[in-house]
Amino acid sequence: MKLKRTSLLLLFTAVLVFSGLVSNANYNLTAASGNYTLTVGTDKNSYDSGDDTVIVAGKLQGDSDTSNVSVGLVLMKGDSAVAFGQTATGNDGRYAWQFSTNNLEPGEYKVVATVNVARAEASFTIREETVPASYKLTLGTDRTDYSPDQSVVVSGSLLKDNGSRTPVPDVAIGLVLYLGDEPLAFAQKTTDVEGAFTWTIPAGTLEAGDYRVYATANVVDAEAAFRVSVEQAAKPEIEVYQPAKGATGVAVDAEISATFNMDVTEVDLSGVKIESDGAALIGVSAALSGRVLEISHPDLDSGKDYKVSIPGGAVQSETGLLNDPASWTFKTKSSGGGGGGGDDCSP
Repeated sequence: MKLKRTSLLLLFTAVLVFSGLVSNANYNLTAASGNYTLTVGTDKNSYDSGDDTVIVAGKLQGDSDTSNVSVGLVLMKGDSAVAFGQTATGNDGRYAWQFSTNNLEPGEYKVVATVNVARAEASFTIREETVPASYKLTLGTDRTDYSPDQSVVVSGSLLKDNGSRTPVPDVAIGLVLYLGDEPLAFAQKTTDVEGAFTWTIPAGTLEAGDYRVYATANVVDAEAAFRVSVEQAAKPEIEVYQPAKGATGVAVDAEISATFNMDVTEVDLSGVKIESDGAALIGVSAALSGRVLEISHPDLDSGKDYKVSIPGGAVQSETGLLNDPASWTFKTKSSGGGGGGGDDCSP
């Protein structure tokens, strides 16, 4: 499989202005008064060897009718003619010729178009055939659930599936947004130097419903799904504190954690801390395990009050909403004392 790099559909055109030519029913131009312009070009400036089609097109313009005029075409490689063609202009003076690259060697080629004494040229290249590469196209959205006032960010990447996952830049990605089976929007993006692309669907443009996005790049494709809902999404909240809020007699090596009321993912846990007498303890770290935020710490001092703080934005829900700041306090047991207020407890 080969990927075609994107470009504007350019005609690389050569132009020759000549005079004294008109058309007749015999497909030839004969001497007469008037000025005419002949153009010729190709749909691309380079082609793949063996499985591509070269489309040659041009136009004859002049002071009088330029329809039904015979155009001779020669394909040259260096000084040698390798193919010949003849066609006629249409009612608007346009003509076309196409051929396969199957029997053509890699290299530089030239197409010469002639109409009597008029002549125009265009050049193109046939690339060396390369070993087809495998490609992987990924696609996703920044969240799975949205409200109508949120924009949807669709992103993905195109990589060579060669172990090192080499980025593939400058490739056109076609994108289609569906609501059910109905296509709603279309877009075309180009991969950057990292092989990545992004499409942002503005806020306020989508009604409630289940959506799918399809991405294609030649013969590889990918899809992603998301939902727009008018229901107000909830923020993550702590439903179980360990030790319980206001607990006393807590063991100095007690487990400290917070369990959220929904599935969450980590955003920034660096601000989680444990304080005593207004000073943050050294050696505290936090890690997320499912819905449970586990807080590691050194052994605590006996008979002291401690405050655990989880900053806002530490985790986010599946809908992308961040948690609000939360904190609670507890007291460790006195040296030699009993107790154990470290059991799980709802707030």
